[in-house]
Amino acid sequence: MDVIELLGKLIKYDTRTNENSPGKEVKLLLEEEVEPRLKENGFKVEYIESNGHISLFAVKEGESPSIFYSGHVDVVPWDDRWNTNAQEMITSTENNTEVVIGRGVSDMKGGIAAMLTALPELSKSKSKIMFGITGDEEIGGEDGTKVIVEKLNKESNLPDYVITADAAGMEIITRRRNVFNVYVKSPKKLVQTTGTKIKKKYTTEIKSALTSHAAYFDKEVDSHCVKLACVDVIENNLLPISLSGKFVKINVIPNELDLEYAVYDKQGTIIEYDEGLHSLLLIINKLMEMSFETEAHSDYGINSTANVIEEFDDYWRLSLDVRVMLSEEAKPLVEEVNRIAKDTKGNFTIDYLKSIGFIATPDDSPLVVSTTNLLKSLGYNDKSAERGGATDGRFFAQYGVQTIDIGAVGWNVHGPNETATIKSLRDLVEFFAKSSHVIYENHNTN
Repeated sequence: MDVIELLGKLIKYDTRTNENSPGKEVKLLLEEEVEPRLKENGFKVEYIESNGHISLFAVKEGESPSIFYSGHVDVVPWDDRWNTNAQEMITSTENNTEVVIGRGVSDMKGGIAAMLTALPELSKSKSKIMFGITGDEEIGGEDGTKVIVEKLNKESNLPDYVITADAAGMEIITRRRNVFNVYVKSPKKLVQTTGTKIKKKYTTEIKSALTSHAAYFDKEVDSHCVKLACVDVIENNLLPISLSGKFVKINVIPNELDLEYAVYDKQGTIIEYDEGLHSLLLIINKLMEMSFETEAHSDYGINSTANVIEEFDDYWRLSLDVRVMLSEEAKPLVEEVNRIAKDTKGNFTIDYLKSIGFIATPDDSPLVVSTTNLLKSLGYNDKSAERGGATDGRFFAQYGVQTIDIGAVGWNVHGPNETATIKSLRDLVEFFAKSSHVIYENHNTN
């Protein structure tokens, strides 16, 4: 089956994840589309369950080096900004290039389809080959790849090399920042004033990249609707009453925010505003600008974006996405957040969801040398790169396992009308088909 035909089948499965909610058709997809193809090519398959999330692990024994192919079938939820049905892949032409459009064509059902299509050739490798296909990467990977890695480590069975098909651009990605989720609660506190009620809409504008992924937001170029509201509140002494927005999830930049507020007027009507919401907007403004020392250089620096604000009965909660070159302890981040909270008027409760670490695979490693040369033979740039988003490869990197990411050329990742080019998807199949062979040769001759 051609990679494009297979990808169209994968897109139809509803594998959306949000917060801690498993994709409802993840297991069905794995059982119907992934498991049979692996078994047909000589792999032993097992399922791993953790907190309701299902992952597939497969292995075919062989010689050193062992190579682990990592991927996920869960996708980011879609919204009403799509021009097409996100769950029905279509083909189209953009700028004289044949493309496919649908949720997951780039991130990362396209990568899964390419790996599965390459299986007949990949399975001929002399190397030991492992696969890990999970359903929770978009919400952190804690119950998917992390569990698989812990299992392999306990069994002294970690791979020599890891290739994750979770990227866009047909380039060898060797560096990625760690991701941290920071949750800030601010209790509601209703206060009376006199004035006029006003409602205002703030709209995000992203110019730096063709994606709504939080990792690629550039505060020097792009405008974030939450940040715009914060600045307006501060500069114009606005008194927030309520807030709502088109919030998707913590790592997706929201498109719009609606703020109802009061403008003080001694002669106006009596109005109740929320001092707790006011405090939250004050701290958000600072958190999105924070800076501190990191453990390694990143071309992207520190990304800190406020992407979800939720209202509960007696408090407001911010979900802040932070991308930075820090290991799991993240002491500089915690210290800076605590300093900002102390210096901001309000009564805040702060929680963290910390991840395992960042990826920094050396350019002279056998994995990078082999795969960049292979990519060059397919007509692409042979230079390694850093990219903004985190991937599950970081769970391996913490143990010193050489890790890279690669994916088809695509855009609008995490946003509306997600797109990938048909040529690059077919080239990605060839990359996977040849990858284990070139890695084996390089590993055993150097």
